[in-house]
Formats: sequence, C-alpha cells, structure tokens
Amino acid sequence: MNPIEQPQVSLARQYGEYELRYHCKADPLGNTLGASVVAGLAVGLPEFNVRQYFSTQPTIFYDYDHVVTGYAAESGTAIGLLGARWLGSPELRFLYLWTAMIADAYRHSHLFRRMVGYFFERIAEEKGWSGMPTLVVTKTYSPVVYNLFRSATRGAEGVDIYPRICEGDQDRGMVELAGQIARAISPALVLDPDSGTVLGGQAMVAPDFFPRMEECNDADVNEHFRLHLTRSDQILCIVKIAERVKKAMYLRMAARGASVAVTPTTGVGQIA
Repeated sequence: MNPIEQPQVSLARQYGEYELRYHCKADPLGNTLGASVVAGLAVGLPEFNVRQYFSTQPTIFYDYDHVVTGYAAESGTAIGLLGARWLGSPELRFLYLWTAMIADAYRHSHLFRRMVGYFFERIAEEKGWSGMPTLVVTKTYSPVVYNLFRSATRGAEGVDIYPRICEGDQDRGMVELAGQIARAISPALVLDPDSGTVLGGQAMVAPDFFPRMEECNDADVNEHFRLHLTRSDQILCIVKIAERVKKAMYLRMAARGASVAVTPTTGVGQIA
C-alpha cells in the first residue's frame, strides 16, 4: 500500500542522513524555529539571499498552512524547506506553493522528492481526498521550477498546466483562470496572460534572492524565461487537476516524489 494511504502518528520522518518535520497552521513553525531554519539555509545556499527573502515577510512562519522542513541528522542544521498556504475564495480555492529551498549539498539527492511526497501525505491525512487541491500554483524566476511542475503533469490524464511552453496552443480557459488566480494572490500583480509573466513579481518579494537565472535541461523553457523575464519578474505556474483523477495524481506524487527527476544538470530550483 502506498504510504499516503496509511496515516502517520509522528510529524517527523527519518531518512538516515536527514530528518523531515511537518508543521501546519495549528502548530506553526514559529519565529524561533524559523530563525534557525533561515540560518541553516543561509549557510547551505551561500549564493542566494535567503535572509532578504524571509526578512521581507516577517510573519511567514505563522502564515504557512503547511510546511515541511529538512534537517541534517548529525548537525541538526536546516537543509530544506517547502511551505504553502491556501488562497482564493470558496469558488476558486488553490494551494499556493510559497517557498521551496534546498541546500546546495542536497540538490542532486532524493531530499526534495521526499519532501514533496511527505508534504502531500500530511495534507491528505489532515483533509482527506476531498480536501486535496485541484489547483496547485506557484510563481518563480527559475526555469527549473517550471520544469518540475511540467514533469508532474506529463502523460497524466485530466491534468493541465499553465503556461504551456512549446507544447501547442494554451487552452483559453487556463489563460482566463491564470488571470483570476493572479488577482487572488494579490490585486497588485500584473500578469501578461499569454506568456505567464508576473511583472515585478520577484522584486515585490526579494529582488536580490537569485544570483542568476538557473537553467533546466529544456532549451525551450530556458529561452521562454530569458525572453520574457527581467530580474524583477516571475512566471506564474498553475497545475489544474480534474476531480476524477485527483486521488491517482496525488498517489503518483507520493510514490514518485512529485514525478520530479533531479539530474546533475538541473538540480532542484528555488521557488522563492
């Protein structure tokens, strides 16, 4: 039986060289633990401006609805974080993947896949299948992150992605949905619906977070990001999952680590 189908008693999981821990809105990470996570990630990601990212969002460790953190077993140092919150209205509810950071030393390991699997396990255990999101959203400056989203949908029935890059015409319903989601994230967001560009999106959060634009192993995706983004912008990414395939999709994510193939050429991108 897939592990997502068996409720876990503990809110932590051991994986030999590291441990994963889960917090929710009712049991927030909080500022004390959050500060230790920031310190660990700042050391683990020396080229990224981790402290700027978190300092511009001082309540973030209480605002996450779901967050998984990873810690090195020997030192206890934070090596990863995946955090999200629910946004939108009852008619348009979506899970917004707010933060994803992985220390450089673990970017080609199984850490991120395991974090994603554990993350969705815990949400399924809390909310049941009916409460799992049909819309998963993020915005990012990184082509790697978009490619991770696309890999989770490739070949899956009843699943669509926005924006489609070099994969045929975008469904106009998804374009309209993107506009609604952008407004739900923040009325201040300015979206180019055809390219998915959120103008000034990165500058609103942490303008100096990324030292450069990371490249994925798809030249078309890299070119789309280079063509449409400045250092201040992001791409809005949406995965839409039909209700009839939702359970199968999340079981697939748990079993295959969100279908993420982490390779020496791409690693894991930071969402931020």
